[in-house]
Amino acid sequence: MIDLVVVVLGALIVHAGSNLVATYLEKHPALAASQQGQTVADKVAWMVSRNSKASFMVIAGLLGFLLMYAAHAKAQVLNTYAGVVSVLASSVTRAILTGPSRGTRHRSRRPETSLLDA
Repeated sequence: MIDLVVVVLGALIVHAGSNLVATYLEKHPALAASQQGQTVADKVAWMVSRNSKASFMVIAGLLGFLLMYAAHAKAQVLNTYAGVVSVLASSVTRAILTGPSRGTRHRSRRPETSLLDA
């Protein structure tokens, strides 16, 4: 449910901030030249659909940058967590299906000696 709320809020912010992005691109022609499209409206549409991080940063300035930085850090943590869970699930599944690995059940390779042999 929270994912849906975040997506809806993000879409509203981007839609409401499109005019702000257009004004910013008009004031900064060097940045506008680096975006795809012929008109400012085309550039804003491309920026929103293909480069949403940049449009959030233009809309919110430093706060937008911090928001994108935090979102990127969260994604890295979740990717690492998912990788660890995947490896663990794979190991547990293999152990359940095939039994313990043979390396865990071994006998001592030294010949047994008794006190009488000495």
